[in-house]
Amino acid sequence: METSLEPAIIHSLTLITEDQIETLIRYDIVVGILSFVGSLFNLVFVFLTKSGKEIKTMVFCLGLMDLLVSITIFYLPVKFTSNFWCQVVSFARHFGFSGSFLWTDCFAYALYSLVVKGRDIGQYIKSYIAIATTGAFLNGSLAVLRAYTQISPTGHCMHLGSKSDFLTKLLVNDILGVASFVFCILCYISVVKRLRVLGSPAKLNLTMLAYPLILLLCLGPKLIREVIEQFGGPLPIGFLYISNMLFASQGFWNALAYGLSSNLVKMCRKNGSKQKENTSSDVSYMSLKSIANQA
Repeated sequence: METSLEPAIIHSLTLITEDQIETLIRYDIVVGILSFVGSLFNLVFVFLTKSGKEIKTMVFCLGLMDLLVSITIFYLPVKFTSNFWCQVVSFARHFGFSGSFLWTDCFAYALYSLVVKGRDIGQYIKSYIAIATTGAFLNGSLAVLRAYTQISPTGHCMHLGSKSDFLTKLLVNDILGVASFVFCILCYISVVKRLRVLGSPAKLNLTMLAYPLILLLCLGPKLIREVIEQFGGPLPIGFLYISNMLFASQGFWNALAYGLSSNLVKMCRKNGSKQKENTSSDVSYMSLKSIANQA
């Protein structure tokens, strides 16, 4: 019995039973439903706004990546007999994960370019599409080439963890996620500094930082767990549940962030009406184009 459980280690070096596997999948399905609904909200919401074409394109692409991830989560309960189809799901999942990270970077840089540099994002939108799509394709291909996801003894298509594949985990998800967070936080710090000069309210500055913190919330627990397991020892099964659910929940949190966009627009417009320089008005994602037009 011990040998049959040994390969069924999921995203972790902690041995788990078949019942715990089913529990993990049920939790992930709940998160997948929330992310699916949130991603659909983003895709619909973008067509209800009066934002420019470039902003709508970026929001749509981010929502599409999150939607793709949530759809692959629904395949977790499926028992696979073909490794080919397991790798198709793996490619789609990691294409979506990395695409979501990269589009978050594109938003951060677009905001930095507009608020700090005063540039129009229209000239960069094709570059954003090329970078995000190429990066997502490479990450998805790497996941397949490194066999990041395999069919477990229980028949589920999932990651089977071991200390020997620590490099694979770093290459497929972790390095890109950490790089995305660092890039985003640097962009947003620059934006917040600029907005302070323009006299924006502290509440607005703090709200702006919510966007890179989504990356930290989703990726941080997974990274902590993997490092401790690699160089320390197994963690309680509850930490595996939590870190796995948070990593899969980015679509849900992105939906909440965009739900706050309308409030950000009102705050920025109110702030902009009190100062001679209107560069800092409408600084949410959904109003980047209006900053460019005012600059």
